[in-house]
Order: sequence, then C-alpha cells, then structure tokens
Amino acid sequence: MTKYPMTLLGAEQLKEELSSHKLELLTTIAETEEYETLCQKLPSKQLEIQELYNDARNRYSKTLGKVKAIESLISRTKHIDS
Repeated sequence: MTKYPMTLLGAEQLKEELSSHKLELLTTIAETEEYETLCQKLPSKQLEIQELYNDARNRYSKTLGKVKAIESLISRTKHIDS
C-alpha cells in the first residue's frame, strides 16, 4: 500500500473532520429511529414522515461515505514535519 506524506497539522485537521462526521452519523441514526417510532404512533402521517425518513437516510449514506473516505486517507498517510 502506498503511503502519502502529510503534515501533522493536516492529519489533525482530518481527524477533527472525521470526528464531526461521526457525530453527524450518530445524530442521523437517532433521527431515523425516531421517524420509525413516529410512523408507528402516527399512521395517518406516514407519508409525510416517510419523506423525512428518506431524507435522513440519504444524509446518513452521504456522511458514511465521507467517513470511509477520510478513514481510508488517514490509513494511507505518513506524517512528515512541516
């Protein structure tokens, strides 16, 4: 596997971004779970809730992709001083 050079500062910035995206994932998971619960409690609003649920799932998928990309990059870096 090829290792790409990165400054320590650059690596720290990536880790901060990764943490932010992971927090967003957890929030989105809770959001989708709540929409599922609301669908059961409010069956007459299922169509409206389903749209919100789908939006949250799409955000989750995009954020998960960002997490995987950053993790992949971090795993392929070597720190350099600069």
